Parts: sequence; C-alpha cells; structure tokens
Amino acid sequence: MIRSIRVLFFMIWHFIVNTKGRRKYRVDDKQLEFEMQKEYSEQIYRIMQSFSKGMVKYSGSKLEVRGIENLPTTSGILYMANHKGMFDPMVVASIIDDPCIFIGKEEIQKMPIIRDWFEAIGSIYLARDDARQSLEVIKKGTQLLKDGQSVVIYPEGTRSKTGDVGEFKAGSFKLAFNSGATIVPMAIKNTEKILESNGLKIKGQTVYVNIGKPIGVVGMSREQQKELPKKVEQYVAQLLEELP
Repeated sequence: MIRSIRVLFFMIWHFIVNTKGRRKYRVDDKQLEFEMQKEYSEQIYRIMQSFSKGMVKYSGSKLEVRGIENLPTTSGILYMANHKGMFDPMVVASIIDDPCIFIGKEEIQKMPIIRDWFEAIGSIYLARDDARQSLEVIKKGTQLLKDGQSVVIYPEGTRSKTGDVGEFKAGSFKLAFNSGATIVPMAIKNTEKILESNGLKIKGQTVYVNIGKPIGVVGMSREQQKELPKKVEQYVAQLLEELP
C-alpha cells in the first residue's frame, strides 16, 4: 500500500511540476516546421522519460538490461516488444534515449496522467476492431518513421495473460516495410508483477529487458516479408527465455 501511495504522489507531483514544459513542448496540438518539431519532440520526450524513470523507481522496482549495445545510434527505428503489463511503456522509455512515440490501444484514453503524456509526445491511439482506423495508423506511423521519428509498438496487440509471447500481428510490420525502418526486437519480463498480478497494488520487482539485434527489411522479397512476423515473434520468445 505504501508503494502505491508513493507512486500516486509522484505521478501527481511530476504532472504539476512539469505543467509548463508539457504545455510548451507537447507536439500533438502544434503545427511545427521540421527542425522545431524535432526540438520539441526531444524536449517533451525527456520530460516524459523522467516521469517513466520515476514511476519505476517509486514502485520499488529496478531494471536489468541485456543487449544494450544493440540499440541503434540513429533515429527512425521501429521498436517491437512483447507486452506484459502497464509498466511496459515506462520501462521502454527509461531505457531508450532516442525520442520515441508509442502506438497503443485506445483504452489509454481512460487513464489520467498516463493519457496526457501519451498524447503530449504525439503518440497514436489504435482501435483494434476498426480496420479503417488501423490503416490510418499505419499510414501515419509510416510517415513518422520516414521523417526520422522512432516508434514503439507491441505487435501482440494486447497484454499477454499467460506470460508467453503471443502472436505478432502482421499489420504491425507494414510500418517497417512501407518506411524501410530497421526493427529492433525487445523482450520484457516481470512488469505485470508490479501491478496487474497484485490486485492493482504496487509491488517492486526486478524487471528484465533483453534487446535483440536490429533487423533490416530493405530488399526483402514478398516471401521474406510474409515470414518475418513469425520469425520476429520466435526471436522475442527466445530473448525472453534467455532472461533469469
């Protein structure tokens, strides 16, 4: 209970203290020239990153990361991770310094403060049962990647309830195929034990992350593209098995 109170207090404190920066640098409600967009994205991501690191810290959790050398030094990367718990985005943001946006399900709109940061950095809501909206998300995400904006997506489409890696949806990979972006696979373990497994009470955990080797998609044949979702799914499962 104490950790839950600490996390709640931190969320509110950080939200209030960074009101000015969040309003000034948020990119979702502004029309900006390319260089200014890049600067604002950097600034708002740094503020959101401090929020993410604080959430992990005040939950009593710590991160152990493998494969950090596999993180690219360039932008315009498509990060693909398995989805275990609500703390996944905060763990990813704590690790990746390259400013990212997230593609997440529309249920995030019901989560105060989390929703505000999700929107402020320019992230995209995905309605899983709306094919037309999903197509628009792919188009928007593709253009962002072409413009050098890195993107995080969870190809399973929802949090795994079994602990195993679920099926990676082929549609997620269109972001890479249509933009030529490099894919960086990631495996995350134990985030669900911070919150979901405890009746929504915060419990500190050691969260393990294993970052895989980048996967280039440029020059792939149609057959290779068709096979890639299953191969990446299996690779992430392998990365997960390597963790303690």
